[in-house]
Amino acid sequence: MSKSNVRLAMSTVRRSKTRSFFTTLGILIAVSSVVTIVGLGQGAKQQITKQIDQLGSDLITVRPGNQVHRDSFGRITGIDIGNVLGGSRLSDSDYNHIAQIRHIGTVVPFASVPGSVSNSGKTSTGSVVGTSQTIAGVLKLRMRSGSFFSDSQTNLNVAIIGSKVAGQLFDGTLPLGRAITIRDKTFLVQGVIDDVPATPFFPNSDYNNQVFIPYNTAKQMTGASIGLNQILIKPNDPRQVSQLVKSLNITLTQTHDGANDFTVLDQADSMAVADNITGLLTRVTIGAALVALLVGGAGIMNIMVASVTERTREIGIRKAVGATNRQILNQFMAEAAVISLVGGISGIVVSVGVNLALRIFTNIQVAFVWQAVVVSLAVAMFTGVFFGIVPAVRAARKDPIEALRHE
Repeated sequence: MSKSNVRLAMSTVRRSKTRSFFTTLGILIAVSSVVTIVGLGQGAKQQITKQIDQLGSDLITVRPGNQVHRDSFGRITGIDIGNVLGGSRLSDSDYNHIAQIRHIGTVVPFASVPGSVSNSGKTSTGSVVGTSQTIAGVLKLRMRSGSFFSDSQTNLNVAIIGSKVAGQLFDGTLPLGRAITIRDKTFLVQGVIDDVPATPFFPNSDYNNQVFIPYNTAKQMTGASIGLNQILIKPNDPRQVSQLVKSLNITLTQTHDGANDFTVLDQADSMAVADNITGLLTRVTIGAALVALLVGGAGIMNIMVASVTERTREIGIRKAVGATNRQILNQFMAEAAVISLVGGISGIVVSVGVNLALRIFTNIQVAFVWQAVVVSLAVAMFTGVFFGIVPAVRAARKDPIEALRHE
């Protein structure tokens, strides 16, 4: 591809800016989507890995529903997205049976309490969680002010609120000792949790937007209908993680009458689940991006065919003064390549803008994955060139005499 062909192609693109923009729109959308989503997935993975490292390798999580598929060696090969997002719950009986297992050090229940959180006419978007006082140590939560509830307060109406909830209900004023309303019951705010890095795609882990109340109080409020989203477990000896996971599976299988409707995850498993979820999202987006690329490629072919028809006389003049079929072919192939390259670069610019906006306005940390940029741009170029072949060949094969007669 000669420099003169590239300059001619750039000149053609500049002359028809609007048409060129809509021609490259499909490629722009595809490239920006792939680069953004791959960056989101990689950024999420880095955040989750950091969170797992902070919580320690001996943390075990029990969740409702059979959320994962395993091979014969017990390795996670996939996830059941329906159970991951489903509404099933563990029971208080599960929590009590787990607490009696050998090698158990700490057990932390996570019980959802339906209902809004309000104060003096202001309502928070925060969710209410019934839990034990040991959650602060297991999750390594730091207090911005006040203290977590203690063993002696497990039946009292006290609440620990996240930083977002504090901002929504108290407008920056000190909330300690002030009252909030949960399900028409009054709770006193005993502490505010310091900002906790949230993990994208896992909104339940955003402790900044949660209200923690004692587990026994939550049971009194919900009665027999209380359900647990998850149970966090720490062994009394970190070396007993594998043995404890086996014991948990055996105990829960027995208490569930042989039904495999629960999931026990160590930290490596939790990382695998996160990888599968972000991988699924990436694959879905790449599939949609491929469709956008096909649409963009078809648009390039259509506009190139129209361009060949419009410039028939120009092609005839070039051939009359000595241009060969190969030179005409290269000219139009260069135009297709330039159009697709412009679309690809524009898509990268858009993705950079989206990434910056996500970093500024959300807690999502998007990673820059240069491999995704290179591959997306290469695929965009290939798409443009591939779909540009037919109109370029058509232009090269035009008879110069017939072309000069064209009006």
